[in-house]
Amino acid sequence: MTIILFFENTFTNEQVDGLGWGTIEFAGPKSNVLRKVELTVIDEFICSGYEICTTAKDRDTCQYDSGGSIIFKDQNNDLLYNIGIIRSGGDCATAESSQNIRVTAQLDWILSKTMSTIYCVK
Repeated sequence: MTIILFFENTFTNEQVDGLGWGTIEFAGPKSNVLRKVELTVIDEFICSGYEICTTAKDRDTCQYDSGGSIIFKDQNNDLLYNIGIIRSGGDCATAESSQNIRVTAQLDWILSKTMSTIYCVK
């Protein structure tokens, strides 16, 4: 599967997927299969410019999902974009939002480390 970096920055109210190998309940066992959870991006002004915050009722990323991807699927062309990296949250599946690293905030660093790569800009 090819994953694309998104060069735009606003995803408020968009549906995204969190992918990880973490637990499905607080202090539970790690998963031996990659899991997906459907989340909603909340207002960007609630989080810092370096974060993308997500929430869902009774669902969330959990322990050991850190480092996994937050994926946005463009409904116009079915392309998948990596817009975030799972960082942290409170207890699993609570009313708290999860704070993830916003990929667009790290694009300068990513581009500086991957100079020989060919990029397609949407």
